[in-house]
Amino acid sequence: MVHAATPVVLAELVDLLDTDVDAQSTNPLAILRAAVIWPTQVLDDLGARAVVREEFAIRHAPDDRYGLAPAGWDDVDADLREPGLMWGAWKAAVVLHRRRADGQR
Repeated sequence: MVHAATPVVLAELVDLLDTDVDAQSTNPLAILRAAVIWPTQVLDDLGARAVVREEFAIRHAPDDRYGLAPAGWDDVDADLREPGLMWGAWKAAVVLHRRRADGQR
């Protein structure tokens, strides 16, 4: 089941990156966070016990019973911190540039 996640998650990431920034409704880290459904199902099937999580984590990721969702890029891989920040900065710069070109502030 977990191996089935790879093509699905990769397709979601490619689709996101192929989408114009004004039409994007999510970000790469959110896609990875949502991908915890796959290993969560495996752990559920094996009868694993859910971990104790903070109220904030429960509110923001109620289905992440095992605390698998990455809080930031470092939780995925430390080498992704800079590219992740660069992607966010690039997206913000493009949106800001477009708004200013349209006379918005």
